[in-house]
Amino acid sequence: MQANLADRRAYRWVILVLCIILASVFAVIPRSTTPRAYASTSSTSAPSAPPVELCSGGADADLLDGPAAAPGAWSSSTSYSYSDSAPVFVTYSSNLYELAASASGASEEPSGSTSSNSFWDYVNDASGGVSTVSGSSVPGSVNSDTVYFFTAGTHSGDIDGTASDVTFLGQDGAILSGGGSQQYAVQGSLTNVTFAYLTVEDYEPGSGGVAVNADTASGWTVEYSTFEDMGTNEVGSTEGQPGSGLGIGSNMLVTYNCFINDATAGLQTTGNPTSNVTVTYNEMTLCGGGEFNPTNNDPDGVSAGEKNFLTTNETFDDNYVHDNYDPGLWADTDNVGWSIEGNYFARNWSEGIDTEISYNFTIEYNAFVDNGWGNGAYCDGCAWTYGAAIYAPNSGADTRVSTSDYPYTIAYNEFVDNWDGVVYWDDADRFGGPAEDSPWDGPNSTLVDPSEANWNTCVMPGLADTPGVEPSLFEDCQWKVENELVTDNNFIFDPTRIENSENPDGVKFTFLDSPPVSDCSDLQENWCGVQGMFSIDATTAPYSNYDGGFGVGLDMANNYNNVFSDNCYAGNWTWWNYDVTESVDWSQWTGGFDDTVAGTGAHIDGQDAGSTDTSSVSGCSGDPGSGSGSTTTTTTPDTMTTTTAPDPTTTTTATTSPGGTLTVATASLPEAISGSAYHAEVEATGGVPPYTFKKIGVLPKGLKLSDEGLFHGKAKKAGTTVFLVRVTDASGESVVASLSITVARRG
Repeated sequence: MQANLADRRAYRWVILVLCIILASVFAVIPRSTTPRAYASTSSTSAPSAPPVELCSGGADADLLDGPAAAPGAWSSSTSYSYSDSAPVFVTYSSNLYELAASASGASEEPSGSTSSNSFWDYVNDASGGVSTVSGSSVPGSVNSDTVYFFTAGTHSGDIDGTASDVTFLGQDGAILSGGGSQQYAVQGSLTNVTFAYLTVEDYEPGSGGVAVNADTASGWTVEYSTFEDMGTNEVGSTEGQPGSGLGIGSNMLVTYNCFINDATAGLQTTGNPTSNVTVTYNEMTLCGGGEFNPTNNDPDGVSAGEKNFLTTNETFDDNYVHDNYDPGLWADTDNVGWSIEGNYFARNWSEGIDTEISYNFTIEYNAFVDNGWGNGAYCDGCAWTYGAAIYAPNSGADTRVSTSDYPYTIAYNEFVDNWDGVVYWDDADRFGGPAEDSPWDGPNSTLVDPSEANWNTCVMPGLADTPGVEPSLFEDCQWKVENELVTDNNFIFDPTRIENSENPDGVKFTFLDSPPVSDCSDLQENWCGVQGMFSIDATTAPYSNYDGGFGVGLDMANNYNNVFSDNCYAGNWTWWNYDVTESVDWSQWTGGFDDTVAGTGAHIDGQDAGSTDTSSVSGCSGDPGSGSGSTTTTTTPDTMTTTTAPDPTTTTTATTSPGGTLTVATASLPEAISGSAYHAEVEATGGVPPYTFKKIGVLPKGLKLSDEGLFHGKAKKAGTTVFLVRVTDASGESVVASLSITVARRG
């Protein structure tokens, strides 16, 4: 049973405030419901099973059960008892509280508006009272500081208005329905909203539209709800109608929700810049069918489980993203500073993750299983790279955009039988300016230096056209694959398991004719089993004049600080480097080679120092990154150095600075008690303060680590969890240490 995240309300606002401060300083297929298992992993590795299963009667579906009754006034004479399937809400001193998971038996008085005690978690301001919505219609407008309690049954209509601190709370069985014709469920400038325990279904938001939070207002908490059947999610002889479930706004928490069968995406931004978003413990499945083009089996490039534009600082952790008609997660254009950890991406028609012209991502400790098979085998005329587990076209890392999540890191992930692995694609003709005038790009173009590089200057003869000069068309106007680190991952690939007739999940793509490619045993012809990074020869000036049009690709391969290292490859992989026509074998990929295909004669540097390649699909039996003392290439904004990868069982130190050697000073952490508040601190010494702390791996459910090194929350499950903590000082030096937290059962 997954933890009830209401217990974490006590500190969610603290996390959001910290994020704001830091920011200011710096594809659907009918499938088996049984997830495919693979080699077991430890608590500091990618998940071997979905972190949560909320949809279609999954193992955690009872977490979506709403309260049995409307919130009543707290009473000292009442004995309150907690249950996952029957949450309890009360009002007290003009506030709304939810009974905490640790509560049972004797009563305890609620206290505080932003903190929790052992019994009650603060939800929202309720000074406006509780309004019960019992009819078939919803209120057309709402008031601030008010709780709207929707009784069991179907309610239709559109909530609109301007208000703040509003709570929409559903009784078990409460449904907001659009009836297949209503466009929106909730719109307007509604801020600091709590939206919980509601099923939202059958709205028709239209192209680019969303049913709930249609205007992407800020400060929302959305939890324990279901968003289903938005638009017309049909796949067959005709395209469906578009529409998504939830609009993403700034300072938003989205947790423990089911997004299923939505025509465009389960949740998405709508073009307004957003920041400081947390998406955790959700299930996203069967989304994107309304955008699927049956003429060539192509999802049309607008749908996903989640789709974002212009989002800064998103945490996307511990979600189950599977069986969607396009990518599972698509960060599309000018997204910055994301952390993606602990997720399970499985059987998505296209990529597991697509980060397109976006910057500074950390993608660690995720599982990618059977992604990209649809586009790989079925899509007639699609780009073959859309079958990658992680596809990063024109994406990289740049300290001028953000100093966080640098370099763009893909580490400690488990990849099993995806159509392709990790693919970086640098379109040498793609740059921010009039020729790339999507409204999502905005006047800031590539974001690296908006005051110099924008729509007005990224033209010839605007900025300088000489590589290495800033500002210039090369250094500031082009989205570049640069400062990428792919390290300590397991890549497992058996093409015989991808053959359509032997799908390990027993899946048949029954809604389509036989695929043009039945399997990926012919790796060259079918573009299957590929790792690498490559470009094309540019045809647009000035890039076409740079080394005969191949200069961008050469820089990507040799000069842009892109590194694969310390990975394990098991199975029949092939590698591509430098140019889209340049397929190389393992010895060339690792040792370097001279170009003979594109005709430049240029030498291409080798990759994957410290990595292994084996034809046996069981050759990567350990956890990603678990080897002791392997060589890992790390980067700083201006230099590249080689250090020793940390053994997860030891504490390691970085180089000596004027303040002494940077060291994690905390050797052990105190025991936690399940259901009780936990506070502990990890400390560092030496280096150059201040320090920033980041967890690597999975913490006990219910606990979080702040950037300041504070563990907080309420642990939900007894047991011992081992994880890594990385501390980075102000100079960019970092050190990793292994720690553990033991959670004891509440006595």
